[in-house]
Amino acid sequence: MVSAVAANKPSALPIQVKFELRDRPRVGQPVNLDLAIVPMSAAVDRVSGKVEEGLDIIDGADIAATDRPVEGAPIRQAVKVLPNQEGILSVHAVVAVDSGGQTSSEAYAIPLIVGAAGSGSPGVPGKTVGPATAFTVGAAAPQ
Repeated sequence: MVSAVAANKPSALPIQVKFELRDRPRVGQPVNLDLAIVPMSAAVDRVSGKVEEGLDIIDGADIAATDRPVEGAPIRQAVKVLPNQEGILSVHAVVAVDSGGQTSSEAYAIPLIVGAAGSGSPGVPGKTVGPATAFTVGAAAPQ
C-alpha cells in the first residue's frame, strides 16, 4: 500500500491513510481501490469517513464509524470508482479524528493515472491510485 497525500504537511492527525489499486485504471472501466486508515495513537476515540469528489463512486463511499480503534490496526474499506477520462486524476478524502473530546479533520489526495479504454498503459496496481477519500477519525463523518 502507498500513503495518500495529506493537504497539510505534516498532518497533525494521529493516523495514516494508505491505498492500493487492484487493477489498472482505464476509462469507462470500474476499478477497485483498497483504502486503509491506520490509527497511530491509542488516544483515537473514533474513525469514520466518506469518499468524496474525484471520480464517479460506484460503491464504498460511506465508511462506517469505528469506535476505539486499535493503534496500528488498519481500518479497511473497499471502494469502486469509474474513471470517465484519461490522465492523472485524484479523489479527495477528508479524515476526521475524535480524540480527547476534540475533533480534527484533514484532507487527503489519492492520485490515479487513467489510461485509454483497452490500453496497456498507466496504472500499475499497488503503485498508483486515483480518487481521494474523506474520512472522519473519532467523530461521525462530516455531512
